[in-house]
Amino acid sequence: MVTFDRARVSVGLSIFVEFYEDYRRYYEHQTSANKKRLAQKLLESNPRASSINGQITRISYTLEIFSNYWERDMLRAAIESSHPSISNEIKAKAKEILKRIEA
Repeated sequence: MVTFDRARVSVGLSIFVEFYEDYRRYYEHQTSANKKRLAQKLLESNPRASSINGQITRISYTLEIFSNYWERDMLRAAIESSHPSISNEIKAKAKEILKRIEA
């Protein structure tokens, strides 16, 4: 069984916030073509990403996040994070998303 902490680390808070809408759309419309498109987008958009398989793994963990209703926890963790990789822009976007989904 996947834990929240494992999913959080595997996806990454910044990436989760940055691609929240893409992950949500994929969760709602899971097809192999959509997974491939999303994995390619993640690979091309993230300079630290090194393989398509790594992005597929990341997508699998986001499915766990949405399936377990942890998306709010992920957003709150990003907002509360003091890690230097979580920029003020990411925190602001996380707040915006959280406000929207809690409305």
